[in-house]
Amino acid sequence: DTGRLVWAAPGRSEHTAAQFFEALGPERCRLITAVSLDLHGGWIRASRRYCPAARICADPFHIIKLAGQALDELRRGLWQDLRETDPQRASWIKGTRFAIRRRADNLRPRDRSILDELADTNVDLYRGWLLVDQLRAVYQARDHAEAMRLLDEWIYAACVSELEPFIRCALTIDTHRDYVANA
Repeated sequence: DTGRLVWAAPGRSEHTAAQFFEALGPERCRLITAVSLDLHGGWIRASRRYCPAARICADPFHIIKLAGQALDELRRGLWQDLRETDPQRASWIKGTRFAIRRRADNLRPRDRSILDELADTNVDLYRGWLLVDQLRAVYQARDHAEAMRLLDEWIYAACVSELEPFIRCALTIDTHRDYVANA
């Protein structure tokens, strides 16, 4: 509520998370209805142990970051493939980095031009951008059922995309699908 840090400790482990919940105490842990976290297994285990009634929610930042990393891996691979055969095109692909990182609803005119050209000349990179933007829609769902439906559709689209970084991303997200839909 205050926007200030409540608690901090060094480490990124189940033990560190347990310290936080122990500092809260059992009564306050029982009042927690949702825990938002990245997909670190230790934090999930500690949250389940200390707050068994709470919903585990996959933090949107970390989920979208996974898809963004898949998109960046795809872009870098395409750039590497073109460096020897078409250096000018490779340089242009390299320069798309910031445009493809933008949300569809936040595109500047120059970014829109870049994406329009990608749609015509590099369908794989354009489809990767679409996949990242479509994953964001899961977090705009009205309820859990809609989020699950959108997520299932996204996982399917990523898996059949034949874009290796997105297939790996989708398989990772699929193992935590309930947490994503909970968020």
